Amino acid sequence: MSAVDTALYKWILGANERREALALPPGLIEDSIALLRDLLGREYLDRLLVSGSEPISFFDPDVNPLKMWLKSAVVDQHIVQVLELAAYLRTFKDDPALSDKTEKLERDRFWPVFFEIAMAARMTTACQGSQSVALNRELPDSVGDFMMKVGGTNTPCECSRLGHPPQVNEPHILAESLSKRVADAT
Repeated sequence: MSAVDTALYKWILGANERREALALPPGLIEDSIALLRDLLGREYLDRLLVSGSEPISFFDPDVNPLKMWLKSAVVDQHIVQVLELAAYLRTFKDDPALSDKTEKLERDRFWPVFFEIAMAARMTTACQGSQSVALNRELPDSVGDFMMKVGGTNTPCECSRLGHPPQVNEPHILAESLSKRVADAT
């Protein structure tokens, strides 16, 4: 068993000791960890849990939250947060843009990417009938974090940054088009 698998196995054992108290169904913890391992990759998890195994402080704001959560299966909140992340990723496991989001999760700050995926997953839950949600690729010309399809029309959705008040973020392409029309009309 690899060092990553050993670290994840220890986490599963600790989390399963709290499973009944948290009213979690059997198998959810194992399935969630397997999903994280598959989507995030062993190399990233090795850097997070094994190679960078220096002690962490729960009060250090610069610690990657996923590292903190996966190092402490004795904290109920950490168990729930790992399962929450896995649930959001599970929602988009067949979305071709998920790999872009997981790469961004690995290289950028954790919370903004977590927030994007969480909002997209929540919109997926809220959508009914012919509505759908798809993640956007992380490309320079991408508009929005995800697209919501309502009535056959794709609408880009941009998540406001954490720590800032909500605001309407107009798509760059729409603003350019509007400016061009105003210029042509005048």
